[in-house]
Amino acid sequence: MEREPSLAWNCHHGIGAAYVQMGKHEQAIAELRAALKSSTMYPHTATELANALAVAGKREEAMQLLDTVEYAPWKAIGEALVFTGLGEKDQAMRSLEKAIELRAPFVTVLKVDPRFDSLHGDPRFQDTLRRINLSL
Repeated sequence: MEREPSLAWNCHHGIGAAYVQMGKHEQAIAELRAALKSSTMYPHTATELANALAVAGKREEAMQLLDTVEYAPWKAIGEALVFTGLGEKDQAMRSLEKAIELRAPFVTVLKVDPRFDSLHGDPRFQDTLRRINLSL
């Protein structure tokens, strides 16, 4: 970050996403908030922060942040992440279907994205993967 300050947001984003996977929720949120301040990809960083807030149990704050994402494909994948993080599988699957329909970012990695691991046992998720040629 010192050598290339313009990429600081990207570093904070990556570190924050890693902290989410490690279960270090408060550190994740802090890093992603720092990333959001200077992000050149606001929808991407906002959805990642919303996911971190959701897995930390901060539903209202996660949903409020998603409301600031205007680009529909990013918002749809963000909603899928948030609802998955909250354990709301029915809503997560509806949002995931919408994200696929809108050709949202990252739907091509659903099979290996650890943020969706909790859906792997759901037959609807398996059907979705088969439909987009990503079956497990």
